[in-house]
Amino acid sequence: ESVNGGITFHGNTTRVDFFSFPYMTRLTDQYGGFDRCVGDIGTRDELFNAYKNSVSEPFKGLADDIRINAPAKTLFREGAQYANYYDDYINRFWSKYSSEDLVFTCEGGEFRGRVQGDRMRFTRSGSNLDFWVDKPSTQDVLEGRGAFDRGSSSDGERTKIELVIEAQLCAAFTRGIAMQPENWGKPSTYYKSGEICNEYAKFFHEHSVSGKAYGFCYDDVNDQSTLVECGNAANWTIDLGW
Repeated sequence: ESVNGGITFHGNTTRVDFFSFPYMTRLTDQYGGFDRCVGDIGTRDELFNAYKNSVSEPFKGLADDIRINAPAKTLFREGAQYANYYDDYINRFWSKYSSEDLVFTCEGGEFRGRVQGDRMRFTRSGSNLDFWVDKPSTQDVLEGRGAFDRGSSSDGERTKIELVIEAQLCAAFTRGIAMQPENWGKPSTYYKSGEICNEYAKFFHEHSVSGKAYGFCYDDVNDQSTLVECGNAANWTIDLGW
């Protein structure tokens, strides 16, 4: 993308669908003010072995001789062995916030939500609109789809905010902190709550430069992804590993 004669770069390394081999990218600008490297740490064999030796049983089978697949692509999809992986967690979350409010703050504002049947009703400080999110499935959590990727009406402004809420919820379930909204903005707490979490995404954060990875679709929530952006980009280097 060219802006006022300069090159603006937007890009990332991603593990949203699968991992096959490691690579890093480095982006610098023309003036020396931007220099960022993102990507995987380790050889292909090291990462495959580390994965198989560190994740719990449901996630081990995601690795074959060619790649490590994202959960909902194989064993966690509808009808598969672990299709209900998140269901108990989701039900306990739904029960908890049927009798108390879920309160959190993000870049979209301060929100307050309460379960009403199979939906949650949210309000935002300073707004007179109601926002609605459906109860998700395991696949909705793992892939940021369905209940976590839709609006409740044809109102564009309402839908825009609902998608913000859905991204926050999806990230919180993925990171195992859905019922700890006080920790949603604290990366040091992610994947450490004792709740089930997306161990596939967790693994790639543990084996990446600066702990950043695109392990699931909403990993950019609270800036945990490998997205790099700068104006006046000068050099983008790709280091492919094996």
